[in-house]
Amino acid sequence: MDFLKFKGVVFDFDGTLADTLTMWSNIDDMFAKKHNIVFEEDYPDTIAAMNFNQAANYTKEHFNLNMTVEEIIGEWYGYAIYEHTHNIYFKDGAVDFVRFLKKNGIKTAIASASETELIFPALKNNNAENLFDVFAMTKEVKRGKGFPDVYDLACERMGLLPSECVVFEDIVEAVKGAKMGGYKTVAVYDERSKKDREVLRSLADLYIDSFCELLTERI
Repeated sequence: MDFLKFKGVVFDFDGTLADTLTMWSNIDDMFAKKHNIVFEEDYPDTIAAMNFNQAANYTKEHFNLNMTVEEIIGEWYGYAIYEHTHNIYFKDGAVDFVRFLKKNGIKTAIASASETELIFPALKNNNAENLFDVFAMTKEVKRGKGFPDVYDLACERMGLLPSECVVFEDIVEAVKGAKMGGYKTVAVYDERSKKDREVLRSLADLYIDSFCELLTERI
């Protein structure tokens, strides 16, 4: 895929640009232990494309927790802000690839089910705070990443059309959502979605195990 043919690139954050699987797994473990609940094996996949409010609502109802949604989110935030500030790192080659795009005048966006309050400290920790032109969060749109809404918002903020952009994602539902909107897609390997590797490979226009694959001599 020739990325120089595009005017904009939209990146998911968790699992695509940054390796956050272990962090969220640890947060789930701490939360479950504190509240004496057991998460089913498919719980991480179930909430993967949800924003914080949706995930907290699901968790509250599914496990019948005597907590408000705000209390659940607040507890998750307490764990996550520290980790994003100190311990979250971009995947190999990701920062260099984004710098290549910027060098060639291609606009860049982050479209995430996470929160800017978490993403910004992680960008700073990776010397990447000036590499992205716009941000779009799923909490700003009506539907989650099984639909193109958040990518459309990122595209709109860049002043571009879907046909001018490519979307990088790491989970099946998100790739399907981007394809639904008419976007070219790149699926990125993540440990969380390794069981879906072949499905992702068949769905996306390009599948990569690492951003290092995109770092050619011209970069």
